[in-house]
Amino acid sequence: MLGIVWDVPSAKLMDSLGFEAIGTSSAAIAEMLGYKDGEQLSFEELLFVVERIVKCVNVPLSVDMESGYGKSAKEIVENVLRLVRLGVVGINIEDSQVAGERKMLSAHQFQSILEDIKE
Repeated sequence: MLGIVWDVPSAKLMDSLGFEAIGTSSAAIAEMLGYKDGEQLSFEELLFVVERIVKCVNVPLSVDMESGYGKSAKEIVENVLRLVRLGVVGINIEDSQVAGERKMLSAHQFQSILEDIKE
């Protein structure tokens, strides 16, 4: 069972309730810090919250990283690696990008990004 968290207190609660793993909600983290969802929160702010969560729980953490906080697959992969270095074990990435408004990527574009991340 995966518990959804947005800060250290919610992560500690899910850990104490016996959840086997936890995952972040990009919308909840953004709202907690006064932003709207859609990469309004900076990646550095996301990293700060994620690092605090990882250090305070004993269960695996997966991170909702919206569309990856990058314009290219290379930038997104670099961001994934930064999360991995913090101890994150999984990610959720959306098949769209936000540049003013959310736009779906083509299947080919998204497949390419996923292949680069897997590699």
